[in-house]
Amino acid sequence: MPLSFFESLENRVLFIAQAPTIEEVYLWELVNRARANPTLEAARYGINLNEGLNPGQITTTAKQPTAINAFLENSSNVQARFIRQNANITLVGQNGSLPMDRMIQAGYTFGGPAQGSAENVHALVGGAGTQMYTMAKLDQIHQELFVDAISAMRTDRLNILSDGFREIGVGLDAGPWGGGGGGGGGNAQEAIAAVEDFALSTGNALGDVFITGIAYNDANGNQFGEYGELGTGVNGNNLGTVTVSARRLSDNVTFTTTTFTNGSGAYSLRVAPGTYDVIATGNNLGTVRYPAVVVGSKNIQRDFTPQQSTGTIPTPGSSGPTPNTPNPITLTGDLQGKVYVDKNGNGKRDKNVDSEVVTGVKVFVDLNKDNVRESNEPFANVLAKGTWNITGLATGIYHVSVVPPDGWRISVPDQGFREVTVAAGKLTKVKTFLITPRTIIAGTVYRDDNGDGAQSTVEKGLRNWRVYLDLNNDGVWQRETEPSRKTDKQGKYSFRDLVPATYTLRVIPQVGYLQTQPGNNGFYVVQIPAEGFSVLNRDFGEQLLVPPTP
Repeated sequence: MPLSFFESLENRVLFIAQAPTIEEVYLWELVNRARANPTLEAARYGINLNEGLNPGQITTTAKQPTAINAFLENSSNVQARFIRQNANITLVGQNGSLPMDRMIQAGYTFGGPAQGSAENVHALVGGAGTQMYTMAKLDQIHQELFVDAISAMRTDRLNILSDGFREIGVGLDAGPWGGGGGGGGGNAQEAIAAVEDFALSTGNALGDVFITGIAYNDANGNQFGEYGELGTGVNGNNLGTVTVSARRLSDNVTFTTTTFTNGSGAYSLRVAPGTYDVIATGNNLGTVRYPAVVVGSKNIQRDFTPQQSTGTIPTPGSSGPTPNTPNPITLTGDLQGKVYVDKNGNGKRDKNVDSEVVTGVKVFVDLNKDNVRESNEPFANVLAKGTWNITGLATGIYHVSVVPPDGWRISVPDQGFREVTVAAGKLTKVKTFLITPRTIIAGTVYRDDNGDGAQSTVEKGLRNWRVYLDLNNDGVWQRETEPSRKTDKQGKYSFRDLVPATYTLRVIPQVGYLQTQPGNNGFYVVQIPAEGFSVLNRDFGEQLLVPPTP
């Protein structure tokens, strides 16, 4: 009988490279946004950059952008799933594994004279609907990791802003908190668990640095790939696969990669130091080129949008067309402000009013200055404490306004908007908005020099004229019972605290003047059907009959 020999099999590990989802890419973008301008990111969230740390522990200088690594994507997703299923926000994973263990197990190789790793972990836990991804929830995850109020050492913020790390994996897992797979499970609580795996490895034969970024449709023109813009073209079609190549000018050696396979638009191209001609091409992107990109010892970010497309592939070595934004992430600015309640309409903040009134109210950039928010105009929802942030605006002068709840209006400022200037890389603080349910009646008393019943640009307002509400409609002002206002130096007046009713509005005549608007010493009847109305431009024209003595 022949003998049978069995060869012992060696232990082998199956490495899994994982492409990032659109949600994970957006969270990665927020990390790189913070690294591009740490001071601005801290200001967005109302903290000092080194809050909770030693002075100067985090420097204000820009940090190199991270590049997505598919193996780190896998390790971060494994831990995110472990956190959610076990209802435990922890760095310790399955079988007691630690962050570097999981990165190596996933297939990431640590090598060279410089290497390191770190991990951030977090979770949003709440009731039904919490597991549904939205831009606001992803923003909240990033904000809470950056502010890092829970950790006494501010470890998450330090990891986000550590200039040593070059690669990252972002893992998200949504579903029942403490349950199995996404959706269902009978658990009343739902969650989104988030993990950020940071790593550094050196000594790679192809180079230790990356050209990285995203291809996206910059629909709102703010030069930042927002959640709804990733992976889409100008007509809403998917950008598909985009090919990114970098030709080294010194020897014409070309390095090439494609965007990750799930359509998020992100890419990571490993290169050696040098000067490169970087070109991205795709069926729904066109061709975008960055000539003479200098890569040194740190990563470089270059994004691509259809709006930048030249439509042609440049001849190697030619100067070619150049995109307008050599590094879009640093050429924008942010706005920040507050919205409060003015319940009695007196133009002052009511400090003891429930903040739920303003939570969710939209603040928007009124691009066409028509006082109406259109779908293409950037906006932000007001948070629980009345704060709001609009990020990634191109430099320029804007009108910013508020969409009040039904039955409310803007009480401050009078004109209903703030004019602000956005500077590159800066956070601009916008003066506070107040909203009120009370109605306003406002207008101007002006000197009608030509007697035509309309105020021209050269006709000035009249100061200290009294406008009153003639409650009994007898044409005489009763000082004790009928509200009145005196005009300011510009001739303006306003009744800010009115309830729904019908009012008769008059101005007290003065000797030597003839009222021309409304004519024949006329008056206005103003009907207010509900709260929150703004009745403006109830103007009174007064023609001087006897010219002033020279």
